[in-house]
Amino acid sequence: MSSPNSFQDESEGKRKRPGALIRAARLQRRWSHQQLARRISLLARQEGDYTLAVESLKVLINRWEHGRSTPNAYNLRLLAVALEVTDGDLT
Repeated sequence: MSSPNSFQDESEGKRKRPGALIRAARLQRRWSHQQLARRISLLARQEGDYTLAVESLKVLINRWEHGRSTPNAYNLRLLAVALEVTDGDLT
């Protein structure tokens, strides 16, 4: 049985692609790209790190979700924290 934070495609019994997992986690929380981008930006600032502007992050999130780009390890960690899942839930 899968955990509540597992984004497995139950109908086909296989894992979704990373972009689809990011999108599923975001939509499960009913967040827009803007809301997720703001959360990522806030997390990065709290850690004392630089991140892209919220508008640029929105574009990047869209690219990740559509498989046109893949988040690096740093952004994957921020995504996981923002979405309250593990890194493994998004890969």
